[in-house]
Amino acid sequence: MKRSRRYMQSRDIDWFFRSSGNLIHCASNGGLLPEIVADIDYLESSGKIVAAMEDVITDDGDIFINKEHVDAIVREQRELIRSVRERTEFDDDWLNEVSIRSNYLDTFVKMARKGIWSYDRVGGEDGSYVLVARPGDANVKPDFSLNANVFVKMDVLVENEGGMMTIPQYIF
Repeated sequence: MKRSRRYMQSRDIDWFFRSSGNLIHCASNGGLLPEIVADIDYLESSGKIVAAMEDVITDDGDIFINKEHVDAIVREQRELIRSVRERTEFDDDWLNEVSIRSNYLDTFVKMARKGIWSYDRVGGEDGSYVLVARPGDANVKPDFSLNANVFVKMDVLVENEGGMMTIPQYIF
């Protein structure tokens, strides 16, 4: 059974696939999922397998973080919080840059610790994702050999030096 369009557009769904020997995590950020991964059973089983994976990186210093992207997200969220705060009573702790950064990065860093390249959807419905976190050593990979066939293989991504990945529209 597939997730409905309305459901996908109202949630930030974590989905996974494999490409070029890597396991890829994408946060949908309210965007549509590719048809091939929008199945409820697929999302649940792949999510459970990833949750059970051991960390392959123990030192967060060994994780690459897309600082430029994260800084832009922090600025954007801080401005949003400020505008809400002007109209309501709002706890100043939410404006703390360290807290905003930590909350945003939490899932992406957890994935990178497992050896997974982790992306966030940016923009509209065009299938564009930006790399947020990955193992610092690109050769570090999770051991998903026993479950490799669970993960959909999509060798359709295109990544440029800015960490952008585009999944072609025909996949959706």
